[in-house]
Amino acid sequence: MKRVFLGPKSIYGIAHRWREYVITFDEFKKTINSDQFLEIHYEDLVLDLENQLKKIKYFLEEDYETVNLNLPETERRMFYCQSDPLC
Repeated sequence: MKRVFLGPKSIYGIAHRWREYVITFDEFKKTINSDQFLEIHYEDLVLDLENQLKKIKYFLEEDYETVNLNLPETERRMFYCQSDPLC
């Protein structure tokens, strides 16, 4: 089976496409009510998981008590947590 590469081939092309996505989404946000979407930043999720999950659950009108912050001990998680003191 042959690999198929889609999208930009360089970091500059990837950055340009990402910038276009961000600009497009910012324009889209202006056309809808702010209560129709929830924007979560990856950095905030990583640094403050519990509060971000509370925001998500509140937005979805779900009970926060059902959130499980104990992430499963998978091989992949163990690999990444070796270098991350926040895990």
